[in-house]
Amino acid sequence: MSDPEWRHNRRRVASTPCLRFIGLALATVVAGVAPGAAAEKIDVVATTSDVAAIAREVGGERVAVASFAVGKQDPHFVDPKPSFIVKLNRAALYLNAA
Repeated sequence: MSDPEWRHNRRRVASTPCLRFIGLALATVVAGVAPGAAAEKIDVVATTSDVAAIAREVGGERVAVASFAVGKQDPHFVDPKPSFIVKLNRAALYLNAA
């Protein structure tokens, strides 16, 4: 196996535990909702659009997902807004991929 191919596979394997944790956390929150409360969506806030997309796929129609960074925006340079605090206060789950 050539060196660049090994590095690519290493990155993919290293990101897998993070994705598993996100899926597990979201599945736990969705499963913990009472059957009578199924009509109300669970608010989820993610730091990046990538993590938000994973949350949407795992949660399906049961979650309402918002993300702070949009598209290919660098999450390190997102300008904080007061609306972020409101979203965090209402969220049942906060997802951050570090």
